[in-house]
Amino acid sequence: MQDVNSHSGTLEHKDAPFDSGSVLERIRTVTDSLKGELDLQVVSSEREHPVSNAMISIDSIGMTAVCDQLGRVCLNALPPGRYYIDVISAGYIAQSVLVSIQGAGAHKLLVKMISNI
Repeated sequence: MQDVNSHSGTLEHKDAPFDSGSVLERIRTVTDSLKGELDLQVVSSEREHPVSNAMISIDSIGMTAVCDQLGRVCLNALPPGRYYIDVISAGYIAQSVLVSIQGAGAHKLLVKMISNI
């Protein structure tokens, strides 16, 4: 660690115990505790039937996922922030939905897809 000597304007080197590993581990622990998860379900807008195998992507963080047979997917470990969620499925008009993750905990989102057939 370096300290500025205010009297002479020179840098003084002071040896101080500093364990960067434990500090980084604490930062990771705090950061991980702030991450949220997004429980997403994709349904058709006409009858609200599940849209299985819909492709979900968040380009800004490089995350992709595919919905299950019930049109559901859970996106884990999302840092707090605003994200555009892109939803694409054959037979439907692609959608982009803005989502705000406030922090830890589960956030729910229902996306209704419009048929293009």
